[in-house]
Amino acid sequence: MLAAVGALALLGIGAAIGAGLSAVPSTAATPDPAAASLPELTFPQTVEDVISADILRDSGIDPASTRYIATVSDFRIYLAQPDDGDGRCIATFTSTDNSPWSAGCASGAQTGAAVFGVDEELTVAIGEPVRSVIDGIPIRLSDSVTAFVAR
Repeated sequence: MLAAVGALALLGIGAAIGAGLSAVPSTAATPDPAAASLPELTFPQTVEDVISADILRDSGIDPASTRYIATVSDFRIYLAQPDDGDGRCIATFTSTDNSPWSAGCASGAQTGAAVFGVDEELTVAIGEPVRSVIDGIPIRLSDSVTAFVAR
């Protein structure tokens, strides 16, 4: 009998703790509705994702939206949004000397992919590109970004 009372007491304490935990407000970041089509932008920006606002000053890119995607062919590739939040952008840096290389944005909500030529060996697409338009070996970098490396 005493064991049954003890078990019920522990069950009650566990339920009270569980109820208290479920009442704690969530501290997870609220996804930006403008970033819904780019799942990478729904995650909080990390230290690895940050590009200096001074570097991006005249690029038209929102510094708070940059997300590091991958390094391909000596280029660090970042996904971002324009300052006005309407579109999608790519910014690249050379890995060996950390120099800004190129940045570009496609404004508005286009169908298909926004395609950016990084150099003669590398093209990056945001969205689903038409394969006949882009030459190169496709490498899926994230949910939204594909690199195409020259053959």
